Amino acid sequence: MVGLGSSSHEVMASLVDVSKIYANGSCGLDRVNLTIYKGDFLFVTGASGAGKSTLLKMLYGAEKPTTGTVEVQGTIVNSLTGAKLAHLRRRMGVVFQDYQLIPKRTVEENIAVVLKAQGFDRAEVRKRIAPTLQMVGLASKEKCFPEELSGGEQQRVSIARAIVHEPPLLLADEPTGNLDVHNAWMILQILKKLNHLGVTVVVTCHNEQLIKTFAKRVVRVEAGIMRELTPAL
Repeated sequence: MVGLGSSSHEVMASLVDVSKIYANGSCGLDRVNLTIYKGDFLFVTGASGAGKSTLLKMLYGAEKPTTGTVEVQGTIVNSLTGAKLAHLRRRMGVVFQDYQLIPKRTVEENIAVVLKAQGFDRAEVRKRIAPTLQMVGLASKEKCFPEELSGGEQQRVSIARAIVHEPPLLLADEPTGNLDVHNAWMILQILKKLNHLGVTVVVTCHNEQLIKTFAKRVVRVEAGIMRELTPAL
């Protein structure tokens, strides 16, 4: 990982006057201003459909703003496509609510896909997988297929895949949304551990009771409008 971390004044990402208006006229985000600092652990909360996922997608270039500027790791994301967008995404990890694992590949094969796509040789791939699985508590599951794992275990594989290339930024879109309270808490503990290692973490989560157990920075999105909660929930 990138080293012992705490929030600093160095900017990891920012949204400046960002709005997103869809073709049907609905508003995904409304003049959002947000600065994410290196070492931050940021929760983005709000009801389903409020704009949380839209905000996260802006950061990894899956959505483009109608107006405003999105900048990540010193790069303006607004108009990035193709190879330039792929290059930026190599410097981040993304975790999805539905895991997005390849069903007919083992745990280690699912993780190796990311490394191979980024040009790591076979020896480096083998070197990285074991300690990454150890970090997420799945050291004995490398030969398992996704269908043999619980939902919580599948999400931990998804996290392992997102961090195996040691990105400085991790984006997690409702990683606890399909899990019971115990497994959700375990997932957030893993993300907290990664943050302590220096990874900047941004998590969307609608469960405010769960968020209350973590003394972290929180912003709420309601109907596309964002506000920071101070103090945290």
